[in-house]
Amino acid sequence: EFEQYLRGRSKDEREALREREREWREYLKERRKAYKEEAQATPYERREFEQYLRGRSQVEPEDASGGDGGWQEYLKQRNKAYKAQSEATREELGDYARYLRERNQQEHDRRWRAFLDARQQGYKPYARATEREREEFEEYRRETLRGPAGSDRSGDQGRWGGFETPRNGACFFTDADYGGNRLCMEVGERMEYVGDGYNDRISSVRIYGRARVTLYHDSNFRGSERRVTSDAPGLEGFNDRTSSIEVR
Repeated sequence: EFEQYLRGRSKDEREALREREREWREYLKERRKAYKEEAQATPYERREFEQYLRGRSQVEPEDASGGDGGWQEYLKQRNKAYKAQSEATREELGDYARYLRERNQQEHDRRWRAFLDARQQGYKPYARATEREREEFEEYRRETLRGPAGSDRSGDQGRWGGFETPRNGACFFTDADYGGNRLCMEVGERMEYVGDGYNDRISSVRIYGRARVTLYHDSNFRGSERRVTSDAPGLEGFNDRTSSIEVR
């Protein structure tokens, strides 16, 4: 009956309905709830489901050049040669979907633990959180994702512009001449992946103290590299090519 109903809808409407049904099933599975139709959900479940959808959209990878930033990261993690997502096999698409779910769940768990730490609360699983705690957590996550001055922190690590500049470390900027958003690191810190907000976007580096920086073209400190030991207002030959960083 549902398939007959779908045939009476446009292609976009059919895809949207199927996607929402898939999200609804994942929501129930994550909350360890028995399946029931979304139309039978309680008002609380409806509100919680909408929060769940908003949370997923905040950590889903995006890419300004065409929306396949998460796909490129997936290929790097699986050590696969690049190919367009449209050329992927059914098995690869299934594996990619699992990869995104695992990544989103890991990011959710990391933020949940940070939320509990910030409130000096002992750990408990998110599934056991009260409605008030879930609402506070959603507000906390929105604030941390926004970052200072409206910048988008999604997927990034380290300290952002507006926080204390390191005495002995380096700051990395998305524009030449130390402009745009910045990411700062102390000596001894390493980032195996700089996050979607900075991947292939770093254009200048400012050095503090006696720090030495190595920029890598690929994640996990692989690929071609560029060493920086003094302020670099531009990265000729390595502009917008950094995926991982070491600061020594």
